Amino acid sequence: MIEKEKIEFYKNEYVGAPLSEYIGFRCTKNLSTWLRAQGLIEGRDHSAVIRRILTWGAEKEGFDKNGI
Repeated sequence: MIEKEKIEFYKNEYVGAPLSEYIGFRCTKNLSTWLRAQGLIEGRDHSAVIRRILTWGAEKEGFDKNGI
């Protein structure tokens, strides 16, 4: 994902559906460290990075983030 797409995702996140659900998951220490580091690099909370990457992957599987 290119930098422009990342910025666009974070900007549009404020316009879309409200964040209303907490879903926790377990991951490896290496993945956790990478997600937290990526959050620092992007100037975002690591949960925003997780939402961006998860949304991107889900769209490849047929998820429509603009759907009802």
